[in-house]
Amino acid sequence: MAGPDAEPFAEGMGEPESLVWDWKDELPRAGLVWYGRFLYKRGSFLSPRLLAALYAGDGEPTDHEAYDDLPADAHRVAEALITGPLTTAALRELVGDRGRYDRAMASLQRHLLVTSAGVRQHRSGWPAGVVTLTCRAFDVGGGLDHRYAAGRFLDTMIEATPAQLARAYGWPAATARDHLTVAR
Repeated sequence: MAGPDAEPFAEGMGEPESLVWDWKDELPRAGLVWYGRFLYKRGSFLSPRLLAALYAGDGEPTDHEAYDDLPADAHRVAEALITGPLTTAALRELVGDRGRYDRAMASLQRHLLVTSAGVRQHRSGWPAGVVTLTCRAFDVGGGLDHRYAAGRFLDTMIEATPAQLARAYGWPAATARDHLTVAR
């Protein structure tokens, strides 16, 4: 956003940083993109089509139950979101510890189970981020398409190895190797 030689946030929150900050809340709320820590475990925007191709669940609020590798706090957060979107502050309070909350959210986002859903204004201070289940915000489930996802990854790379694809999407090495070969 800021240009090839710019260092983000070097001079605080400038116009490019402010735009991206707004996009991470507003674009998912409008259903235009999914946002969370996904690609290389960094803040990522995914198109609804790519999201559907990567979403491994059935598109149900209980999709988190299929993941044995999620921390207990992640399951607790997902269960709380079944009733509807909640602020990050409410979810942190539910977990009771900032570090455990951050790990829970990172796991849920890496599995594409939650996304940003806008912000809620307070009388004072920063607005609170709102989180919702991905399946409530987007049409997902039943559309898993590793071949399409690998193709989209290749479209953004000059050259890519199976290890890079596996790391980007969190896939096993064999899955990345098979789908990268087919996508080429």
